[in-house]
Amino acid sequence: MENNGHQTYQRIMDVAREEFLTKGYEKASLRTIAGKIGISATAIYRHFTDKEALFSALVEPDLNEMFRTHAKHDDELFNYIRQKQNVKIWHLSELEFIESLNYVYDHYSSFKLLLCCAEGTKLHNFQHELVADQVEALLEMHKIAKESGIAVKPITSSELHLIMSGFFSSIFEMVIHDYSREDALKCGHTLIRFFNTGISDVLGI
Repeated sequence: MENNGHQTYQRIMDVAREEFLTKGYEKASLRTIAGKIGISATAIYRHFTDKEALFSALVEPDLNEMFRTHAKHDDELFNYIRQKQNVKIWHLSELEFIESLNYVYDHYSSFKLLLCCAEGTKLHNFQHELVADQVEALLEMHKIAKESGIAVKPITSSELHLIMSGFFSSIFEMVIHDYSREDALKCGHTLIRFFNTGISDVLGI
């Protein structure tokens, strides 16, 4: 029975992913999902409290892992700032960016759902959380640099918010418009050089 339950759960996830990708969250139907699997809609509620819980189960693990990876790299960046190894700061930033872009393409359907199909869910504005997270990290970089004796330039959270909003919008435009991984990586190398140069200049690091 336990194995059958796991198989049903996985089947619900697979069919729901396709349903949400095709119709978007608001137009997707649990009844349709259940019909394609050959179970009742009530059976889905044994695994998920509602439609939004099902959508979240599809995308949140991949999104949360992206946040954890960013936090790990932020700690490395802070250490390089304390050591005044500026070249390593921006080299690591470039590596992190390419790693993140590959991660998005490794979990492409999850990010396609988040970017194109999440309207009506709590995750519709997930980019704002990503932007806020990176603004906080940049402000911490700025603070540590100043405490380490680096002649930083004044910068506000509002200015950084605009910069990072543009940064993430550029990345996710490639998913929205279905760039191939090859094209995305080619564009990604250009984007990160552009943004790193600009961020380095406005921070004074």
